[in-house]
This record gives sequence, structure tokens and C-alpha cells, in this order.
Amino acid sequence: MKYNFNKKDLLESRENYMYSPFYGKKFLVDYNKNRSLFIKDLKSENIFKKNIYLNNLIDFILVNKINNKELGKLFITHITKDTHLLDKLIYTSILKFEKVTIIDTDKLLNSLIINSIENNETLVVDNFIEKLIKKFEVNKKLYTNYSKDFKKKGRQYKFTQIYMKLSLLLTIEYIKKPNNRYLSTLLKLNDLISSSKLVLLEIFHDELLIIFELEKTFINNLIKKNKITI
Repeated sequence: MKYNFNKKDLLESRENYMYSPFYGKKFLVDYNKNRSLFIKDLKSENIFKKNIYLNNLIDFILVNKINNKELGKLFITHITKDTHLLDKLIYTSILKFEKVTIIDTDKLLNSLIINSIENNETLVVDNFIEKLIKKFEVNKKLYTNYSKDFKKKGRQYKFTQIYMKLSLLLTIEYIKKPNNRYLSTLLKLNDLISSSKLVLLEIFHDELLIIFELEKTFINNLIKKNKITI
């Protein structure tokens, strides 16, 4: 199913999930409260969609031994490998995106996620990640299509398949090599996702649960590293 959003849709927010910019301990308290609320609402839904790379993602997290009790519970109680996806891991080679005239952002992100998990074509992956981050940071939008030189084509931007996948991609990259710039963009993406009125009505992905649990882990690790008491 395709989701097309206009500017009004993306700017509308659910007040319970919004929080202020970083001003110290208050930010951290509000962050934990609001992210926990969003995760709780995600878990309350019974409809889940799985992307083709879910099995690869689960393996990646298990291999990296992420220390997150809630994520462990998710894998036990809900998120498991999907046998229907085992023979469906078909995606466009990342190298082909350097040659096409029009880039399909959704297909690009599928390829980037899988290559990132498998550590393939790292230079090409890094190059595309930088382009996507720059595009998002300009006006907090990602379009469904870009030209070869990464200029937007058309006016459509799908919320579910693009913003969520870029968030997941940055999550994977941050696990491999913690990078404050990646984390900053990840937080902004997740703000956008969690503040949307539409996300719980139309988007139910196992990946969203994983993304938000891992984001909390990243923040909590920074709190411990900097010995912040909240």
C-alpha cells in the first residue's frame, strides 16, 4: 500500500509524543517518557507488516549482542523470523543506483539496508547515506524519487516506506560505528515518525519497535557514559 502525504499531514502532530529541544535533564526525562509512550502504543497494535530484510536484521542484532532487555522480550514474545520471507530477499544491486537516471528512494533504501547489514560496498553505501542525510536535514523531507544528481523529482514523499527505512539504516550504521551526526538525524527522523497522527493508524512494522528500542539504548548508553543522573 502506498502512502502519500502533504505538508499539512507531516506538520500535524500528536501532542503527547512531542518534546522540546535538548535543554539538559528535562529533555532526557521528557524523551524517556514520550518514547516509552510511543513504544507502548506500538505494542498495543495487532497488525504487523514485515519487510524483506527483517530476518537479516534480526540476525544482525543478535550477532552484535545489543544489551536491551525490552528488545530481547520483543524477540521472544512477538518478533521472530518469518519463514515466508526466507526466499524473497530480492533487491536491486546498490551499484545500479549509480547508473540509473531516476532513483526510486524506497528501493534504494532496501538495498542500502541489506548492504549495510552485510557490510557490502561500504563506500557506495556511505556515499548514498550522506546524500540522504543532507536531503533530509534541509527541510525534513525525503522525496520518493530523485535524479541521478539527487535533485527531487516530483512532489511526493511517502512517510512509512522512506522515513522509517532511513531511520533503520542509520540505526544499523550507528551500531557498527557510533556517530553523533547519525544519531542526531536519527532522533529527528524518529521525532517525525512518533509525532505523526497517521503512524499508528496506518503503519505497523516490526522494524519500528526495533528502531525505537535501539534508539533508547543509544541514548541510555550516552547517559551512562557521561554520568548523567536523571
